[in-house]
Formats: sequence, structure tokens, C-alpha cells
Amino acid sequence: MPFVTVRGVELQYEVIGERGPWVAAVSSARFSHVDMLPLAHALAASGRRVVVHDRRNCGQSSLSFDVIGSEDEVWADDLRALLDHLGIDDVLVAGLSRGARVAAQFAARHRRVTRAAVLWGLTGGRDAFDHLDEYYFGQYLRACEDGGMDAVCAIDHFLGVLPARPENESLLHSLPPDRFVEVMSTWRHAWVDRDHVDVLGLPDALLGAIRVPVAIVPCYDRLHPIAASEHAARQIRRARLFDFDPSRRDDVRRASDDVEVVASLIEQFDSGRRRGLGRLARR
Repeated sequence: MPFVTVRGVELQYEVIGERGPWVAAVSSARFSHVDMLPLAHALAASGRRVVVHDRRNCGQSSLSFDVIGSEDEVWADDLRALLDHLGIDDVLVAGLSRGARVAAQFAARHRRVTRAAVLWGLTGGRDAFDHLDEYYFGQYLRACEDGGMDAVCAIDHFLGVLPARPENESLLHSLPPDRFVEVMSTWRHAWVDRDHVDVLGLPDALLGAIRVPVAIVPCYDRLHPIAASEHAARQIRRARLFDFDPSRRDDVRRASDDVEVVASLIEQFDSGRRRGLGRLARR
């Protein structure tokens, strides 16, 4: 797979499909691009070209601990730079869970190149906040404070990405613990207002700033409650909520179990919009 250097980091990316309108698919959590390959292949089969990539600090891409904004904002701007490198100036951006937050940031920050967005599996609610605050930030901050960078390198995400690039391990081990705590704390505080957890990481002001057509697709589990999708649909002016299976509102299956259904919804949404049939009323 090719790499490209943008904004001071090296990103690994892949293009699935040979012709058709462009889609950028953003993976969940801090997972690699592999997370979105099933969706990418399904969309390519419907006549689209799909860009997937490893975000900075994920998969095979570079580690970077520069404080230049929230993680989701940084990832959205990195994606814009990657698309610029590829000469793509018209894209539907689709994201799953954490990737949906990146897609929303992208749509708000880079609307001139965004023809539409798909937010698949928005997170929200107190249970999701408590779990994800610990998952993304709390465990690493405690590890660093208790055992320094050796402890950080030994757990969860960073344990998985260090072998991907020889320089990753030396970079992380050499990072001063107080610098790591500063950066991780900055990302944590930028992530979400603890008192407003309707849609995690996406305040109402940002959702209201999105001007492109948006498809909102639920995941139907406790971290992605339907209430989060409904709230976002009320805030985004040109949003359509695809509540495709209300009977599953208490389901606990992982979101990717619905990949074929979601690919079909994206194809219909994008094709209808491109034919001028996708004028979406506010919900």
C-alpha cells in the first residue's frame, strides 16, 4: 500500500475501485483502515472509488504528538490534505462511530470539497461518555502517571501500533511523560463537554454549521443509541435519518454487522442526491 507525507506525518492509504464518484471512508475508534474495507469493497461494487487510510497515530501511519487541535479536527484536516494529494475535490465522506465524528468535522471544515456526508453510528449518552472517556484517554493518562512511557507502550492501542513502524517505538519511549500527559489531556478536554453528551464530540454548534446533505445511519447499541442519531438529525439542516430497523433499537451487535445494508443506503442516498432527488428536509 502507498504512503504519502502530509502535514508532517506519513499516512498509509488505499484506493478501492477503479471508476465512479469518490468516497472517503473513515474507520472507527483508533482502528486502521482495515476496519472499513468491507464497506469500501461493497461501495466499489456499486460503482464508486473509495479512499481508506490509517489516520495519524493509527495503523501503519506515523505517530505524532503535536498539539494542534482535537484529534478529530486533526484527522479531518489530514484527510483533506490526503485528498488534495490525490487530486480529489468532490467527495462523499462516510465514517463509522469515531469516524462519524471525523466525517462531521470534515463536512463542517471542508464543505467546498464535500458533496455529502454519512454519519454511521453516532455515539451519545452518559454510558457512552463514561466508557469512551476511559477507553480513549483515561487509561493512558493513568498508565503514564503510574509507570511512565514504558507503561503507555505496554497497553492496548499503542502496544498494537508500535511494531508497525520501527521509529514508532523510539519516538514514544523518548517522549517526556509530562509532554504525553499534556497532549493527551488537551485531546481529552477538546473531545467533549462533560455536561452535554447528546452526541459525543459534536456540539450542537458544529452540527448546525454543516451545510451539505447528510445521511445519519444508526448502529442500535448502547454506545450508539438511537437518541444520538435523532438529536443530530434535528441539528443538521439537510439531514436525513435512516432508521432502517427500529426493532433493533436494543441490539448489541457490532455496527459492521450491517455493512451491506449501510452500503446500499449510501448508494441510494448518493445516487439520489446526484440526480437532484436528494433535497433533504430538516428533521
